[in-house]
Amino acid sequence: MTLATGTWSAMILESMTAGSERVMTISSNGEAWTGQEFLERAAGASQFLDAAGSADGSPVAMIMADSPTAQAFLFAGSATNRPLAPLSTRMTAHELAAIVGPLNVKLLFAARSSEALGRETAALCGIELVIVDELARSTETVEWRAGLESLGYILHTSGTTGHPKAVLTSQRSLAARARLMIGLYHLDTTSVFAATSPLHHIAGLGIVALVLASDASLVSFPSFTVEAWKKLTPLKVTHVATIATVVEMLMNADAFELPTLRMLSYGASASRAATILRMMAQRPDVEYITWYGQTEGSPMAYLSPEQHRYAADGHVEVLDSVGTAVPGGKVMIHEPDSSGVGEIWAKAPHMVVVNASGWRESGDLGRMDENGRLHIVGRKGDMIIRGGENIYPIEVERVLGEHPAVQEAVVVGIPDDRLGETVKAYIRPMHLSSLPDTEDLRSFTRERLAGFKVPVEWTFLETIPRNASGKVVRRALASAPAIVPLPAG
Repeated sequence: MTLATGTWSAMILESMTAGSERVMTISSNGEAWTGQEFLERAAGASQFLDAAGSADGSPVAMIMADSPTAQAFLFAGSATNRPLAPLSTRMTAHELAAIVGPLNVKLLFAARSSEALGRETAALCGIELVIVDELARSTETVEWRAGLESLGYILHTSGTTGHPKAVLTSQRSLAARARLMIGLYHLDTTSVFAATSPLHHIAGLGIVALVLASDASLVSFPSFTVEAWKKLTPLKVTHVATIATVVEMLMNADAFELPTLRMLSYGASASRAATILRMMAQRPDVEYITWYGQTEGSPMAYLSPEQHRYAADGHVEVLDSVGTAVPGGKVMIHEPDSSGVGEIWAKAPHMVVVNASGWRESGDLGRMDENGRLHIVGRKGDMIIRGGENIYPIEVERVLGEHPAVQEAVVVGIPDDRLGETVKAYIRPMHLSSLPDTEDLRSFTRERLAGFKVPVEWTFLETIPRNASGKVVRRALASAPAIVPLPAG
């Protein structure tokens, strides 16, 4: 078997060959494959694609949760120039059809558990459905043919403002990312890694991609629940990548304990500083990292374990940032305004979508503090302009999120005849039976922020609307059913 030197697929082949006698991938139900078994299943996946008629250069659109079988298809597809495009098992057929259609594929693959969804999606797209059952092992020689510029996989943006867009990720950038992240996570043959995010999301597939290319073992995690988390204990997991909302859930359920854990990374949204501090106090032996990045390039910046320890020593303000540029990368604020806020641009070898000068134009707004740490203040399109004053929702959301009666807050701009826009807050309370007092929320916010940033309207929601990737869908907030509609006050 040969693959172009330096490709991500070649890294996986090398790691699985080196770990031929070790368990390299483990399913949530306990099924374990050695490196040799993984390569034999990947050969079987390649033959499965051949038999189905999957053409060279054609994406493999597949509805399947994270599993060793999905991972075998990921490697086989990348190595034979048929990149996997993983699809959510939780989207509707119409949502999936909007993704599959532009891929111009003739086949849609789906796990048996997603057959009904796959059949409806395939019918909408006018293509053939292929069901994937148990994957056979094969020792036959496979023609691995990926080069540095071949696609490793295809992910899709979460589509908060429209249809998801395909992000074509090259072997070159995936290899660069794997080398970077293996070092930052300190992965070796003693590492056992689990990620709680779905396979169709960069936070899920990104971890799968780097762990397969490392010496570590990978634990599949099809979907997060507190009970599923508890099942990680007997697998002796040492590393976990998750998102801020999962950290909140685990701490609230008093279920964070994982005896063998050495490192935990979190990201995707702002975290409550109080929760992070409580987590670090409970497990001071664990190293913590938070990442900032996008499907088109991740990570751009990170808050290191050292910075987390600095925060725990009394410098809590550090947790309001996402740290500094990753090693080998650069982050800058493009065209900052008078307050230092501008669009975040990043440059690194693993960036996927960049401009002519090699910079990733993130579309996010941020600022640098006096210590060179990056602070995210929101998306360009989310900024609220009230009477000429710029208001960044994430700043208000973070303050409200520190209120003891608030589980989550989302802030938006609403039309105002005099000021152009004013601020409205949607609040998910900590306890549905005891809603926060709006005057108390207003006073709490005013003590910490300028008056023009304080919300003038409040609505309480049982749940915050999110898309399949877990991101808040702001445009759906107004139509979400309120617990108790409260007038402006």
